Amino acid sequence: GLKEAIQYTSQPALKPSVVQITGPLIRVLGERYTANIKTACLDTLSLLIDKVKVALKPFLSQLQTTFMKSLNDGTREVREKGVTALTKLVSLHNRVDNLFTDIHSGTKEREPQHT
Repeated sequence: GLKEAIQYTSQPALKPSVVQITGPLIRVLGERYTANIKTACLDTLSLLIDKVKVALKPFLSQLQTTFMKSLNDGTREVREKGVTALTKLVSLHNRVDNLFTDIHSGTKEREPQHT
């Protein structure tokens, strides 16, 4: 599939197509697809981060939001792939404190309320 095509394509050859590849993957992750589709998209985006890093900077905010949402998914594998993708996204951030603040806020929202 797409992941394999990206895997075997050189970085210079991938760069011109980053926008055409990344946008649709982000949109798919925003829809109600099965866990298999979501994990495949998260794997592919993680691979893209590995291969073309700086070329994905225009998508930094969208990727962060998308990966953060995956942490709330009902399927463990999707959550794990989201964590992996977020870990890779750190390498693109100039200021990782914003990312960590978002992660902290997201985990506080998911904590059970104790009275």
